[in-house]
Amino acid sequence: MLNRLRIQIIQRPFSWHEFMRNFGIGAIVAVLLFLFPDLPLLMDKEDEYMDWMMELRVKANNILPPIEDKSHSFVFLDIDDKTYQAWDEPLFTPRERLEFLIRNAVKAKARLLVVDIDISQPTPVERSLIHPEDKALKEYLEEYVAQCREEQEQSKCPPIIFVRAFTAPQNSEQILVPRTGFLEDTITQGAPYLQWGSAHFYQSEDWVVRRWQLWQEACLDEQPQVVPSIELLAMAIIKENCSVEQVQTALKGFEPNCDKDIVSKQQLKTVEICGIRISTKPRDLNQRIMYSMVLDNHQISVMTENNKVILRKYSADPYTYDPYTYASSQINLNELTDRIVVIGGSYSNGRDVYLTPVGEMPGTLIVINAIHSLLEYNVIGVLPIWWENALITLGLILVLSFILARFCSIVGLLLGAGIIFGIMIFIVVEWLNQGIWLNFVLPLIAVEFAHALGELSQECRTSD
Repeated sequence: MLNRLRIQIIQRPFSWHEFMRNFGIGAIVAVLLFLFPDLPLLMDKEDEYMDWMMELRVKANNILPPIEDKSHSFVFLDIDDKTYQAWDEPLFTPRERLEFLIRNAVKAKARLLVVDIDISQPTPVERSLIHPEDKALKEYLEEYVAQCREEQEQSKCPPIIFVRAFTAPQNSEQILVPRTGFLEDTITQGAPYLQWGSAHFYQSEDWVVRRWQLWQEACLDEQPQVVPSIELLAMAIIKENCSVEQVQTALKGFEPNCDKDIVSKQQLKTVEICGIRISTKPRDLNQRIMYSMVLDNHQISVMTENNKVILRKYSADPYTYDPYTYASSQINLNELTDRIVVIGGSYSNGRDVYLTPVGEMPGTLIVINAIHSLLEYNVIGVLPIWWENALITLGLILVLSFILARFCSIVGLLLGAGIIFGIMIFIVVEWLNQGIWLNFVLPLIAVEFAHALGELSQECRTSD
């Protein structure tokens, strides 16, 4: 084996014919792939390699840019198995518990509160009367909005985003219908302090959640709606020079046609929201979520920089008591101050667990990753200047073609791939931290295709 490798390295002459063939065919294939980026083969390969790089990035240490503002860190009040059992395993979240979770976050002066719990269904009660706990939650939210409008101090009133539930359509061409409940009017009329947000994400054919869905078209009583995603609303609330009104105005063009006879969606290709240009293609690169937090052995694992923690996770039960009568020593509300507080559930019976490029995680953790991704990285994109992309691609093809012309098929391919991956892995991860994806998939596919055409060439057989 060593003797054969020595022969290939030292004795085998460099083949300009193979080099020109590999580089020429590789360049042609790269141009074709560059002109037709939506080819399923190329998109699948790109997803595969980006999944791998994102997983590598999450597992590495100290590569996340530092969090400069505490308001960009998160607290996850988790209805975990321990909390679920302490509540006697209810069919859905008790409204009194939810009310006190909200009260504690408001009292702590959270920067933003996200309620990732379906509240469209009322608590069952005889004679169709509103349940006392539902009524108490409704009255609290109405009082909260009235007090905020009276004080007119945004810092004392953290905005609250509630997840909007939808009725699943009978077929893929139908428009979703929002599910309304006992809080419908309260939240709709409580803007800007109360907001509806969508928690829908695109799920690939392999059931992996890689991309967000930044808004959801819907029809309610034949009236069009465009519901912004939770992460888009969070960006509008927290980011400077951005507002919920700007988001709503930008999404106006996506209102569906809700006539009974003609139901259709708008087919705009791009939209600009708060200075960010977003493609509407479901599989576009800038629809990808930059995952930074994972679930490891049922515990949240986060990436930190300079001892600053992105996410703290607490069991929800201790925070579900009246903050004005419960002993303050039992909980530390300071942990919620100025942070994005997200209320959700990871308990097993909830079955709210999904596959992601970095492993399984509860839906609420996907929401947190999506908010963090949009706040810290905006949308993932390629190099802004097209010729930089072209030069890097041609440069990689040139290097791979040279290596493959110097060595025979298997050895050359392994050596070339090893060198390229060894060099590129650091560059790709570093640029990925800046929200830029360096697509090294295209040159690899191009050169592999070119090399396959001459794999059984006479020169290689002679060297073997």
